[in-house]
Amino acid sequence: GFIRADREGNWALHLELFSKMLPWFAIYDHTNYSPWGPVYLAYIRALPTTAPEVFNEFVAGRFSIKRNEGKFKQVATDQALEHVNRIAKVKWRYCRDHTHRFCTR
Repeated sequence: GFIRADREGNWALHLELFSKMLPWFAIYDHTNYSPWGPVYLAYIRALPTTAPEVFNEFVAGRFSIKRNEGKFKQVATDQALEHVNRIAKVKWRYCRDHTHRFCTR
């Protein structure tokens, strides 16, 4: 469900399912999500009044990254960043193992 919300860019579903996950963060001792999840929800739920432009973009599905056309092709921003980091690490390893000539291109 939660991944589906991100993949489809469904903001209402994202919020609904995130709020339903909060008790599970505490049960499974997710120390980063347990205290900060409610804070995240409070800020996000205030967006219509504090930042209506951002809210409208999120409702339009622009809270996740879409690199290709089509349905169900969006990913959460942290997953997209992990992909970029991996590309950079692979390139750096290639540069270090071979010649610096490839690093500057």
